[in-house]
Amino acid sequence: KVTTKPTVRLTQKAWQKIWALTEECKIEVSAMGHVATDAQRKEWGIDEKYYVLDIHVIDQECGPGSTELDQEGLADLVASLREEGIKGNQLIFWWHSHVNMDTGHSGTDEAQIESFDSDTALISMITNKRGDVNMRVDVMEPFRYSFEGCSYAVDQLPIIEDDWAEKMIEDHVTVSRPQTIKVKRGNFGKNSWTANGSKKKKKKSNTSYGGYGGYQGYWDDDDWAMEWNSATTEKEDKESRLVKEEDDAT
Repeated sequence: KVTTKPTVRLTQKAWQKIWALTEECKIEVSAMGHVATDAQRKEWGIDEKYYVLDIHVIDQECGPGSTELDQEGLADLVASLREEGIKGNQLIFWWHSHVNMDTGHSGTDEAQIESFDSDTALISMITNKRGDVNMRVDVMEPFRYSFEGCSYAVDQLPIIEDDWAEKMIEDHVTVSRPQTIKVKRGNFGKNSWTANGSKKKKKKSNTSYGGYGGYQGYWDDDDWAMEWNSATTEKEDKESRLVKEEDDAT
C-alpha cells in the first residue's frame, strides 16, 4: 500500500536555470536533468528520495502549448553524461514550462512521460510565469504509480550569518515614540484605548500627552494609548461642510 509521496530536492543551480528559462521564453520550453545516486545522497546527507543536480537544454521544437525534444539530441546528451560518469538511469528529471497556463499535466505531457520509458522512476516538473510549481513523480517499480503534487526543497546558498538580521536590529534599531505636546488632562474622556482596542487605565505619573487630528493620546511607561476626540472631529467636519457650500455657491 502506498502511504507517502516521494520527495524531491534541487540544487540552487538547477533551480535558477529552471526559473531563468521560465521567465525568458514566451512559449513552452523544456529540459532534462540528472539526479544523484543513492550512494551520493547518503554521503551528502540528503533526506529527499531524489536529488536533482543539474538540468540540460537540448534541441527541441516548441510552441505555445507543446514542447517536443529532439531524440538525436537526447541520445547525444546521454552519451555526453556517460563520459562524465553519469549513468543513463540518472537522467530521470524532465522539466517544462506552461508559460501563463496552469501547471496541470496535459494529454501531450502524459504522452511525453510515457515516451521516456524509464525502468525506475520519472520526475516531471512544470512551472509557469506566475511562479506556480507542480512536481510529479512516476514510480515504475515494484509497480507503476503516479504521485501528483510532491513536496520539494531547494538547496540554500547562505551568504550571510543566520543571525545577521537579528544583530542588526538589536544594534541599530530603536523604537520611536510619537512626537507629543503638553495638553490638559481634561481633554481626555474617562477611558483610553491601546492599539489592540482594549481599554487602558491612565496612570497619574510618568505620562506625556499629545494629539493630532481627531485623536488625543498619551505616552506612559508601558505603551502609547489613543482616544478619539469627537468634539475636535465635529468642528473639522463642520468647517469642511462650510467650505464645500461656499465652493458650490460660486
